[in-house]
Amino acid sequence: MEKIRAEIKRLTDSKEIFAKEIEKLLLWKSLISLQMDKLMKDNSNLSMACGGSAGVTRGLRKV
Repeated sequence: MEKIRAEIKRLTDSKEIFAKEIEKLLLWKSLISLQMDKLMKDNSNLSMACGGSAGVTRGLRKV
């Protein structure tokens, strides 16, 4: 019975660690998405200021 309890504890701990890592990845993804949005907006603004088209942003997509 003690082995089963120890295994359940280990699995619970692993689950908590995975949940924290997934939370970190989701935060990272959100930050990268915000940075990409800003870069695309800045690129578009620079292209307009230079009289060119914003064609460089084609092919980039929101994550």
